[in-house]
Amino acid sequence: MNIYNLAQLFNDIKSKVLFSFEEKKFNEMQLFLLKETFNIYQKKSETNLFSTSLSIFYFIVKTWGKEFNEQAKLLGSFCTLYIISLDLFDDVQDEDLAGKIYENVGSPIAINNALTLLFLSLEFLAKAIELEKDEKKKIKYLNIFNTASILAVKGQHIDLMGIDGAKTPDEVINMQKSKASSISMIAKCAAIFSDCDDDKVMKYQNISEQMVLIFQIVDDIRDIYGKKVSPDLITNKITYPIACFLETASENKIESFNLLKQSLPESIKEIRSLLHSSGSIKKSAETIENLRMDIHKELSSMNVNRPSVRTLLHTIDSLANSIYKTPFLEESKFILQPQGGWHKHVENLVSNFFDDMKDFNPPQKPTVLPWHLPQWMYEPKRNIIFYSDIEGQPEEILYLQSKLMNISNLDDTKEILVNESPFVMSHELFHYWRKESGNLTQDYWYEEWVANNLAVAYIKKFLPELSKKTKLILEQILSNNDTILSPKAKEILERFFEFDYKPSTKLVGYDVDGDEMAFIQFSMINRIYKADLDLEDTVKKFL
Repeated sequence: MNIYNLAQLFNDIKSKVLFSFEEKKFNEMQLFLLKETFNIYQKKSETNLFSTSLSIFYFIVKTWGKEFNEQAKLLGSFCTLYIISLDLFDDVQDEDLAGKIYENVGSPIAINNALTLLFLSLEFLAKAIELEKDEKKKIKYLNIFNTASILAVKGQHIDLMGIDGAKTPDEVINMQKSKASSISMIAKCAAIFSDCDDDKVMKYQNISEQMVLIFQIVDDIRDIYGKKVSPDLITNKITYPIACFLETASENKIESFNLLKQSLPESIKEIRSLLHSSGSIKKSAETIENLRMDIHKELSSMNVNRPSVRTLLHTIDSLANSIYKTPFLEESKFILQPQGGWHKHVENLVSNFFDDMKDFNPPQKPTVLPWHLPQWMYEPKRNIIFYSDIEGQPEEILYLQSKLMNISNLDDTKEILVNESPFVMSHELFHYWRKESGNLTQDYWYEEWVANNLAVAYIKKFLPELSKKTKLILEQILSNNDTILSPKAKEILERFFEFDYKPSTKLVGYDVDGDEMAFIQFSMINRIYKADLDLEDTVKKFL
């Protein structure tokens, strides 16, 4: 199985960028700073590759079946350095170098490196254009760069004007569109590389603009409601929710708002209450939803049912869902709920489970949707179970799963995942059942413990052959388990076996990285197998 994924694109771009730094023979200090600037960006990106600006480039190219050849990697390198350059310019202009690598060297060196990154990005663009045989495309790439750059500096100027710049919601939206022109540039570069016609290029421009606006408005809301100290409020920045407030608030409420800002951070709760009661957060959510609907409409209108399109929609829906519960949109159903093949298999898993469990009075069947991540996950807020699309997006899923299982052949990994899918689906369905029966807690590891007990009891009763195979696979995976689990991971695991653990009444997260989460799960299930579980008793205990 020869596949290419987003992580590989990032690594290929990293190699090209770091080589270009070395090749230019910069001063030792400048070389160090350039490398650190790039590496910091890379590390941030690696925490969630699918929400980065380059992911837009990747998924558009994927959608239209183009190969990630040398030209694609050069264009990706151009886009990456361009974004990093603008971010560094922004840090200097916002006087936001404190705590960063440029804090001690000062703004002049920071701005010089921002220019350096911009010039290096243009060198990558020039190399990509040299490989282009279509003369019209060459001009298009240059025009895209020029248009995006002019829009970016126009938007940045208005932003730097502070309270004298954008004031109304529409003005803030237009400013953010201009500032985000770099993302539109990336989308248009990908569309042109993918041989899209002018109509589709414009659609991707609109989609990318709307995506950035959603990201920005969500970020504006999180700045107020998700941080103990709001930088936007302290610096008197007029963000979208604040602009919505100022547009309709009375003079008395605006005066109260200004007085409360003088008492920050102690007054943050009162400011939150004031903004919420004014309807500005509701207006912000409505704007996000309108943008989300436009994205679904634009992508659906291309009539391309590809997993890469689904991932873009999922990314946007997840972001919007962090603010409000997103409604299901009928027009994009054919993308989000594909039919046949692996998806039919998963549908049958759900039906078989509910047939097997009919005597236990199960709830109604939940919504199940495919996604691009290697783990299956029940999301209580939307009441959706997401399952890995190992058929449509094996490149995003199989590498990590192969690494966890220490298997070199991706086809072998895929076969194991298909065979084990009844167990994994039952685990998620028991999470869902716990929610529907009012038993689901916010203690994440306790809920994993419960779902694992129920899933083991379920397959022992209804799928005994699978139960035997699952136990053998777990024992193989865990042969070197003692050298993998950290002390923290071992403490998490042992709490369920050393004493009668009671779930916390407060939120308790996973508190370990993805690899350790997986090995805690593997170890937990393996040890649960040793107990003589009865399904009826386990259901009574946990459901």
